[in-house]
Amino acid sequence: MVHSETHIPTPPPRRSGPLARLLTALALLLAAAAPAAADALFDRLAGEWIGKGTGVQRSDAPSEKVYCRIANEIADGGALLKQSGRCAIGNDTGTLSGHIRSLGRGRYDGSMTSPVMAGSAAIAGTGDGRRLNLEADYEDSKTRRPTKAAITVRLLADGQYRMVTKAADAATGEPVQSSELLFVRQEP
Repeated sequence: MVHSETHIPTPPPRRSGPLARLLTALALLLAAAAPAAADALFDRLAGEWIGKGTGVQRSDAPSEKVYCRIANEIADGGALLKQSGRCAIGNDTGTLSGHIRSLGRGRYDGSMTSPVMAGSAAIAGTGDGRRLNLEADYEDSKTRRPTKAAITVRLLADGQYRMVTKAADAATGEPVQSSELLFVRQEP
């Protein structure tokens, strides 16, 4: 009688040493660095908007009426909100444009341009699905001084949002409410 031996392969050893932990950590890091998924807040901000409110061009100037026409477009699988439009305050009018990227976990960044900015402003902040709290760093187009502005966008009822901007006063550096607008979605 001939015995035949059956060879059963042994499973590879489990890796639990430093290399395995490093590879696991790298995999988690890469997963966290993946592009953010579609942002529900951006879905609600997409479309054509008309904004009306008040604003000041200088802290010592009287408040004036502001009118804006804005288009918000979603891109990059819903993780990017592109904005373009035009605003008028008093007799001054100008274009604006920018983008906000959702970084996930309620964090945002991007850039924007407007008539009050010499060049582009870097923006960053947080949001919670109904509100964006952004800070813009830019050079003031009139004074050429570095300036910061806080921009709060709060979603109201469907088809409306309120935007309040506070910027540093050129003379004192104290925050001054520079604009407050109510935006209403325009039906196509």
